[in-house]
Amino acid sequence: MKWSITIIENKLVFNLNANISLKSMRSKPEDKPQYSGLIAGDVALNDIKLIAQYAFQPGGSQLTFIFAGIKAVYKSDPANPSLSISFGNKSLGEILSFLIGLAEPGGKRQTARPVERVEFG
Repeated sequence: MKWSITIIENKLVFNLNANISLKSMRSKPEDKPQYSGLIAGDVALNDIKLIAQYAFQPGGSQLTFIFAGIKAVYKSDPANPSLSISFGNKSLGEILSFLIGLAEPGGKRQTARPVERVEFG
């Protein structure tokens, strides 16, 4: 499914692509069905893009968000729930510059160069 909504002509456009998948499983016809599936969406507001996914199956689920190369995954496994966050190959300076850019669209802020050499003594 795809939706595109123009909020302000030539300035602010909201786009959504959504996918839904559902599967029912039973060992025997008289057994209660168990479900698994995926709900996923790509959301964009102009240049700000977010991917969200919710996958579920008997015994657990997983929620994933991807934003500007930063990925967060929550696994709700009853025995071992976990949250992992990956920043990809971004440096701390790149992450901070990106976040500053969100607060000030079109802004050209840069962090200082990393320290090339540190001496103690």
